[in-house]
Amino acid sequence: MGPDVPLLRRSGHLPLPGILDLSGKTAELSDLILNPMYRILLPLALIAAAATLLPAQDTEAAEDTAVYHWPERMPLFADCDPADPNAGNCSLRQLTLFLHGQMRYPADALQARAAGTTTLTLLIDRRGQVKEARVKTSSGTASLDREAQRLARAMPAWTPGMQAGKPVAVEMDLPVTFEPRLFIRE
Repeated sequence: MGPDVPLLRRSGHLPLPGILDLSGKTAELSDLILNPMYRILLPLALIAAAATLLPAQDTEAAEDTAVYHWPERMPLFADCDPADPNAGNCSLRQLTLFLHGQMRYPADALQARAAGTTTLTLLIDRRGQVKEARVKTSSGTASLDREAQRLARAMPAWTPGMQAGKPVAVEMDLPVTFEPRLFIRE
């Protein structure tokens, strides 16, 4: 160890490598790395220093931006009663009716008899609004993927997901299946 390290221990503060301490002496990086006390204290001091430089986090604001994948209660579509033990079945039934009732099969896909499933990743916010509808898995036909996204943007508000009794944002996958035979009139 260099001659400065004992002086630094007696001074009662932890200098950073290459920075002048109050006694006018500097610590060598090799001295700090070799000293077992500094191997423990230096990372802790750096973490503590970094924490003081970060802006204060508002816990409520952090909760507002949290996105859950499996909250205690998933969002429910339409007017399904969350207290109903069959609310999940109700939600699925209402969602299926909505998708089939609102779907406009793209003309190019219908002419080509293109079929497939587009899987969307939906972000449903704390108010139950669909904020994002990203294509996770394509159907293989761009117009079908765009129609799936249009359907998601046209959805009415969901009953939001719940975590610890509070509404939360939820990200979930939604498969939208396109079958041309249901739209071809022969």
